This record gives sequence, structure tokens and C-alpha cells, in this order.
Amino acid sequence: MSKISPEIQKAVDNLVAVMCESEEFKEYEKAKESALSDPDKLSAIKRSQEIRARLHAMPESEKESDWADQLVSEYEELMENTAVYRYAHAEVAIGEICRDVFKCIVDTMEF
Repeated sequence: MSKISPEIQKAVDNLVAVMCESEEFKEYEKAKESALSDPDKLSAIKRSQEIRARLHAMPESEKESDWADQLVSEYEELMENTAVYRYAHAEVAIGEICRDVFKCIVDTMEF
């Protein structure tokens, strides 16, 4: 059960509507639509996301390992595919917008 008041939910809904009209979100939607239409693209995108998550979660002590180098090489190879690169870039842009919005809320509230 949500603890968000109706007023806050309305504000969130309005914010999401505005964010969905942004160029970044429109680019994300185009890249997503393109990926969903091709199983090979979708598979490559999912693999790139798995690698990115593994690299992000990897302890600092393992980042210089041969295994990490192999992951980086595989990720770079996947990024040579325009559709994969476009999707990853669009996904990161949306994540950055969400991060910036959250930061703005927290900073404004002096939380």
C-alpha cells in the first residue's frame, strides 16, 4: 500500500508526463522499439546490461584482473553495434535525468 498522498501522486504523474515528452525519453523509446523488433539486438542489449552490472558491482581489487579485461573487451565489442550503443546511451541519459530530479528534490527539501 502506497504512503504517497493523492497530491504528491498527482505531482509525480505530472513530472513523469513532462519527462516522457523530453528528447531523451523519446530517443530511449525509439531505441527500445528498435531493440524489441529484433531478437539479436535484444540479446546483445541484455548482455551489455549484464556486463555493465557485473563491472559496476565488481570489487576494486578485481577490476585489474584478466576476467575484468575480458568483460570490458566484450562490452566494447557489443558497443560497436549501433543499436546496442544507441540503447545503452539512451538508457544512461534517462537514468541521469532521474538522478538529477531526485537530487533536485532532496536539495530543495534540505534533506
